[in-house]
Amino acid sequence: MVSLDTTAHGNGYTTPDSDTHGFYFVDNSESTVTFSLLHATTVGRSITVIGNTNKGHSIQVNAQSGDTILVGSGCGNGGSSVTLQVNSGMFVSDGNHNWYLLGSCT
Repeated sequence: MVSLDTTAHGNGYTTPDSDTHGFYFVDNSESTVTFSLLHATTVGRSITVIGNTNKGHSIQVNAQSGDTILVGSGCGNGGSSVTLQVNSGMFVSDGNHNWYLLGSCT
């Protein structure tokens, strides 16, 4: 079972590689926030980033150095970051330094 980190993290939070949570809140109530995923080195590891408000502020999710975010159409190019225009996004690791965004970013 995956656990929830109940802290609403502010702008610039970086997830430690040792962290075991699967769900993270970010405080996007005042403006766009950035959230950095842990390194994508565990096959099947999933991270869901959830904004704590629906006020329309986006969430920029960053890959750590050496990792890539792969996205579907309509989400830009991916690469080192992706901006979520929706209030949440789920990312799954292939264990080979790639995060896959499941679902939509808009």
